[in-house]
Amino acid sequence: MARILSNKIAPSRFLRYDLSAEEITEGSKLTTLQKMCIQNQICALAEEKSELEYSDEHKTQFLQQEAHKKGQIQALEYLLTLSETAEEFTDINDINLDSGEC
Repeated sequence: MARILSNKIAPSRFLRYDLSAEEITEGSKLTTLQKMCIQNQICALAEEKSELEYSDEHKTQFLQQEAHKKGQIQALEYLLTLSETAEEFTDINDINLDSGEC
């Protein structure tokens, strides 16, 4: 298990840690079990999304629920992609992914 090399909190409106490239890379890697759990969550959300029922009366509610499910799925997929990328590269900064800065 990798130890945390830095625990400095970077100034921001939101809580953000000042991490080295090595810490970002290691922290982005998920275990096999974590990947499986995330994939199961994606599956459950996709099933919930497909079961949403559209009606003219509640069009806005339907669109909001659908957008919410889609956003949840995309966030989880991002974590899986980030982990896969971190596993492929020694330094996460060598690739062109959003740095996640606020």
